[in-house]
Parts: sequence; C-alpha cells; structure tokens
Amino acid sequence: MGSVALASLITRARSRADMPIAGFVTEVEVTSWLNEGAQQVHEKLVTAYGEEYLSTSASLTTVAGGTAPLPATFFKLLTIETTIAGVVRSLKPYNLQERNAYRNSGLVSTNVVPSYRVIGTNIQLLPIVVGTVFVITYAPEFTLMVSPATGTTEFPNGWEKYAVAYAARQMLLKEESDVRSLDMDLARWDREFLELAESRDAAAPKSSVDLDMVDYDPLWGP
Repeated sequence: MGSVALASLITRARSRADMPIAGFVTEVEVTSWLNEGAQQVHEKLVTAYGEEYLSTSASLTTVAGGTAPLPATFFKLLTIETTIAGVVRSLKPYNLQERNAYRNSGLVSTNVVPSYRVIGTNIQLLPIVVGTVFVITYAPEFTLMVSPATGTTEFPNGWEKYAVAYAARQMLLKEESDVRSLDMDLARWDREFLELAESRDAAAPKSSVDLDMVDYDPLWGP
C-alpha cells in the first residue's frame, strides 16, 4: 500500500470531472466528497478483509453496569477476549432477548466467562462483574483528510480510484451533467469488492471454523 496525497486526489477528481480549475466547485467541496468516497472504500475493505485489512487493539475495563466505553476511533469489532484463571478466552455475543438471563445469573464470579454486546458507544459484559479487564481488536474509523498540504490516504491496490470517481460524480451532479460513465465504474468496482471477501492469502485455501474448538472450555474440560 502506498500513501496518496489529498492534493493528488483533488487533481485526479477534477480531471475525471473535466473541471481542472477551482471556482464552480471549491476545494472544500472536493475534499468533502473525496472523504465521503474514501469512507465508503474503507467500509468495503473492512467488510471484505476484516482483521486482515486494518486492525488495532485496546484494553478495556468494565465499570458499573458491566459496561466499558469503546475507543473514540471504533468502527467495527473484530475480536474480544479476556483472561480467566490464566487462560485467554474468546467471548461470544449474547442475544438481546437473553440479557436478563445473563444479568440475573447466580454464577457471577471472576471465573465465569461473560458474554458481550455492543450498545451504542459502549460494550457490555454479562453477567456483570465490575473491574473485568478485556481486550478488543477492532477496525478503526477512516481518518478524514483535511488539508491538501498534509492530508493523505492509503488503500491497497489503488482503491483510492473509487473515492476519486465518487467525488467526480458529485462534481458533475452539481453541474447537472451526465454521470453514467462514473456510475458504471462505481458499480463494477462494487462487484469487485464482493469478490474481495475471499481471503487475500492465496498461499492456502480458506478454512472453516471448528465450532467444537470455539466451544471447548479448558476450565471445565471438553
């Protein structure tokens, strides 16, 4: 992946829209549309690649109600785990209809594996045990580009072209011009994003999930 300057993206978008000179469409408008397009690319790549595309981690601690605030840059949860009795355990989500069964459980203990649910800007673990430390791996939000002098973005395999075409389309719409060629490009690339959901590790085939291994509890035995 190579970093691409916002100034370069603006030039490319203007070229595609055949509006090389600022005036009818301002730099602020082009930047806003490029960010909108880049956010769409970011979401599509996170959906296609998940943890293999972009991820970071954070250590969180539950407070009253068994909740913990998610990081400000949180976009999509990839994994969540905690350490119980010296063993790292992957947590599973609980269904909303199950919440009271977990909340009222008589098994509240530091040795019980909790379940989780993302609620707004927080994540909740049930049964509630205040002070539970857990680690999440998550895809962060796209970082908006602000200044053409310093703003950059970085997508694999030249996918910034999607943001460029998206911005050019908005420019032409403002001018009330034909956008069919750009619509065709964006639609074709949307189909390609669906194909990207395949693993980008071409050295080995995709593997299925061993549910027995997921459900295995080393604290209680198989």
